[in-house]
Amino acid sequence: MDTLDDYCERNGLDPKRTYVWICCLCVNQHRVVDSKNSSSSSQSVDFETMFKERVLGIGHVLAMMAPWSAPLYLTRIWCVFELFTANQEDIDVTIVMPRAQKKEMEQALIGAEAKGINALYEALAGTKVQDAEASVEDDRVRILKMIEEGPGYTDLNNRVNELLRGWIAASIHSVVERIEREREDGAGIGDLEYALFCSNVGSLFWHNGELEKGLVMCRKSLDVYYLKLGKNHPDTAKAHSSIGLILCEMGDYGGSLKEHLTAISIRESVLGTNHPDTAASFSNLGFLKQMEGKLVEGLAAHRKALEIRQKKLGLNHVDTANSLNNCGALLYDKALFDDALEKYEQALVIKQTVLGDDHPDVAVLHNNIGRVQLAQGNSDGALASYNVSLAIYESILDKNHPKLATVYYDIGLLLASNGDSDKGLENFIKSMEIRKVALGEDHPATRDCNTQIQTLLDIALDEEASIYNEGDHLDNMSLSSSLNDPNSRPMLGRQYSIAMNKF
Repeated sequence: MDTLDDYCERNGLDPKRTYVWICCLCVNQHRVVDSKNSSSSSQSVDFETMFKERVLGIGHVLAMMAPWSAPLYLTRIWCVFELFTANQEDIDVTIVMPRAQKKEMEQALIGAEAKGINALYEALAGTKVQDAEASVEDDRVRILKMIEEGPGYTDLNNRVNELLRGWIAASIHSVVERIEREREDGAGIGDLEYALFCSNVGSLFWHNGELEKGLVMCRKSLDVYYLKLGKNHPDTAKAHSSIGLILCEMGDYGGSLKEHLTAISIRESVLGTNHPDTAASFSNLGFLKQMEGKLVEGLAAHRKALEIRQKKLGLNHVDTANSLNNCGALLYDKALFDDALEKYEQALVIKQTVLGDDHPDVAVLHNNIGRVQLAQGNSDGALASYNVSLAIYESILDKNHPKLATVYYDIGLLLASNGDSDKGLENFIKSMEIRKVALGEDHPATRDCNTQIQTLLDIALDEEASIYNEGDHLDNMSLSSSLNDPNSRPMLGRQYSIAMNKF
């Protein structure tokens, strides 16, 4: 009731004149049970029809998410059926939440150690409609079969996760606007609490591919820490690190280097050379050097981070696994493939043990292992690894997240180099479309993807021209049309190699 009252208030609706169909109040489930006992599945068909008719007739579904960090709505099969129907028929779905849950989510965002960020991320990443439950198993089996035969789990999970991301983004923006308005009026949370809030929100935006928004929030956090804590404080160093990571992902390597060196200087002087936070800064520096192509410097930085983490955190810690992964990436770039595979596999075992099989970090490692397998000539193994990575990402990330673009790019390289130019081009185009949205047209990764696409199109152009010159029965007009329309160009499947040093 609180959720519906809040929805009416936010949308200027009169609660006494706003009508809502709620299944548990409108469907006599005692009769459902009686009918099931007497006539098997006939009542279930009526139940499905009733739900579908209401969704289509009303044209709007309010999906209540509570508790905010693990919504029960997404665990029930008939709720999934509502979303399935809405998805199939292009019906509006609005995410709603009780006021008390909104308050809890806000407090989690402001809380220390980014606990709110982790809970939000898990809420986004944990949605799998195929895991939903039902009081009657036959209902669950039948609805899941409809989904399999319709959009499929991946498409429906993506649709649900899109809704969740939109809801969370809108909720966060609302909280940001209110907190900043209160601060302008001289009220609200204190300066350091506000700085932590900005840092947490910036991290959330960054991890979900909204780099510009993340950068703005992290810089607000840094400004407050400078003012209140000074330039030589661990929290100030952390803000510099966050900004450096975002700038690196945006392609601003010079700006990123400045931020990381500042963070290292602060942490070494305040925390010491063997502190885990100092190791994190060396790890960030190593990643930047790798992106710049300075492999020797990058590997040295990552090995420094690994040494500190093994000593201070142990051999089975997530951060130790991160350093193993990072060393593997540099070894791969140096063409030391056996050593790289060893580091990746060590990291994968740790991540699967600590985080589970469907965590985004696990997807990263499957993708990295695929790259090594491809470099070693194991194309089948590489494709299998890429597909595992892609399946994880598609179920938990926004459709325009840069990590999805990376996997599409890698699959494109594999398929094209194996002679499947059609599918290679298809994956490169998917990757470039995502990178244009997430990173911009001038980002190095976007330009690289465009180069690969042009390479494939040029090869197709040369081969079609050769066929034409040899007397193929194409008139001038049809050949010209074919070559000038990328969507109509027949890819002829010629095998060729693509440089593997552009990741």
